Amino acid sequence: MNRLRGGGGIASGALALDLLPKRTKWKATLPDPYTFADLCQDRIYQDKVELMFDLSKILAQEVASLVSAGVKMIQFNGPSLVKQHDPEILARIGEAVERVAKGCGAETYLHLYFRNCSKVLPYLQDLKVDGVGIDFRATPLEELRELDFKGLACGYVDAGNTKMEKPSEIASFAEKVLETLEPKPLYITPNFDLEFIPYTFAKQKVRNLGTALAILREED
Repeated sequence: MNRLRGGGGIASGALALDLLPKRTKWKATLPDPYTFADLCQDRIYQDKVELMFDLSKILAQEVASLVSAGVKMIQFNGPSLVKQHDPEILARIGEAVERVAKGCGAETYLHLYFRNCSKVLPYLQDLKVDGVGIDFRATPLEELRELDFKGLACGYVDAGNTKMEKPSEIASFAEKVLETLEPKPLYITPNFDLEFIPYTFAKQKVRNLGTALAILREED
C-alpha cells in the first residue's frame, strides 16, 4: 500500500502572506485529522483511524510551514468530530490532534460546529490545545456549566443565516459566557466560516463583531 506523504508548504504556498499587514496576528484554518479522514473518499486504507494518523503527519508539516511563514494562530475545524461519541475513538482523535498541535509554535484552537458538542467536550478536556471554538447556535450554554475551559472562541454570530445580530446582543451573550465558563482568553467569532452567505452580509457581520468587541472593552 502506498501511504500518504507530505512535505509541508501546500497551505502556506496558497497564501499571499507577504501582502498582509505585518503587525497583525494572522490565523490559518485547517481540518482536524479526523474530519480530514472522515471527508476523504478512501479507496486505499479502509481504516479511518489509520488514515487519520497518516494525515496528522501531513498536517503537522503544513502547520510547521505556516508558522515559519509568520502565522500566529492555527484553527483546526472539526465538524466531523462532533458526530463521534465513542470514547475510544475520541481518545485516538485527541492523540492525533495533539500530534499536529503540540509544540508547533503557534496558538492552537479546535473549532467544533454544526452540532451540539456538549457530549463530546468532556472527552477533550485534557487536549493539548490552547482552546476550543463552540457553535453556540447548536450548543446551549447551560449544558457546558460543569466543564473547565482554557481559551474559548465564542461562536455566537450565525454564519449560516443572513439575519443580523445586533452588536449589543453579541456583547451581552459574550458576557454571559464569561460569567458562566470563565475562559481565558475569550474570542467572539462566527459559529463557523462566513463563506456560506453573500459577501455583503458576511462583511456586515464582521463589522458587528468589531462593534461588539468595542462595547465589551468599554465595559471593562
